[in-house]
Amino acid sequence: MITTDRTYGVEIEGVMPSGISRAEVTFALKQAGMDVELESYNHIVRPSWKVTTDASVGYGSGFELVSPILKGADGLRQLFTALTALTELGCSVNKSCGMHVHVYAGDFSAKEIGKISKCFLMYENFFDYIMPLSRRGSSNRYVKSNRLHSGGGYKPFHANAGMDRISAAKTIYEVYNAVQSDRFYKFNLQNLVGGHRFNTIEFRQHVGTMDTQSALNWVALLVSFVENAAKSKIRKRESFKDADKHLRAGREMADFFRMFKTPEAVQSYYKDRYAFFRDEETAVIKAEKDAIIRREEIIGNITDLIERATAKLEHMATFKRRQWNKEGRLRRNIRILQNPTAETNSKLEVAVRQLELALTPRTRRAA
Repeated sequence: MITTDRTYGVEIEGVMPSGISRAEVTFALKQAGMDVELESYNHIVRPSWKVTTDASVGYGSGFELVSPILKGADGLRQLFTALTALTELGCSVNKSCGMHVHVYAGDFSAKEIGKISKCFLMYENFFDYIMPLSRRGSSNRYVKSNRLHSGGGYKPFHANAGMDRISAAKTIYEVYNAVQSDRFYKFNLQNLVGGHRFNTIEFRQHVGTMDTQSALNWVALLVSFVENAAKSKIRKRESFKDADKHLRAGREMADFFRMFKTPEAVQSYYKDRYAFFRDEETAVIKAEKDAIIRREEIIGNITDLIERATAKLEHMATFKRRQWNKEGRLRRNIRILQNPTAETNSKLEVAVRQLELALTPRTRRAA
């Protein structure tokens, strides 16, 4: 799956099963034949794997497994062994977990780092296509969009603004400033600037996983991407015809695979993954559309209801003994329906039901 000697590293965030400690996680990995140690949180690159803590997954049942510097097929075998052992122990992931991959970039010039950055901006949509909705765009504050930071968005020419900024950059630090402002971006150059010793590009977008195929294919995709993006002749999308074809996910994916020489097995995996997340996206969009239609139905019926409820309030005020509780409920529900955009569908439906009940003549209620 990996055809280059470029090195990489992996950080796996996970959740331990109830009653299991980090020491026991470490022991299980050693039993699987891994060279691994239990450590407190640190940023030291070890010659062995390490089990440690991470604030993003909590200090109770959360843990992070950090690899040493890995290379080629042997590195993938170690990753496979680690994830298999964690799965057998009963470890899992939740929405707080991620898998971060570092790819060595210390041998690249500022110009080459700029090329890699341009390629990521150009194909950020592709990376979104193969991720769940929770990891797309800037929906997660720990994996923000580099395109949005650079002044672009997700439509045809939106990568161009960032690419222009990168073209004007003379140093790696200027490239960094063009694509991010802190480390919490999908594509992170922070380890290449500011005196950091690791000289890696970090990819933070992937969800937490214990699935071996998901992890191995992601690493192979990224190593191939970095290696070939540095040599690419990336150019801006200059015409609507050129840009429009990249709005179609299938075309964008095919171009990505060709440009960055993605291994065939990895291509096949991500075609299936894209189809899976496309179906998930379709279901979410349908649910959102259904909610909008229902909301329009509710709002369409409330004008008459508000008028009738207001008239009833005026009638109630004529009683010598005012019905304070009923009056309070009426006023509250009228306020809700007068500002429907601030309320959920379920709250609107409750208000409608209560007003309809209050306005129903007593003779009908008895029937």
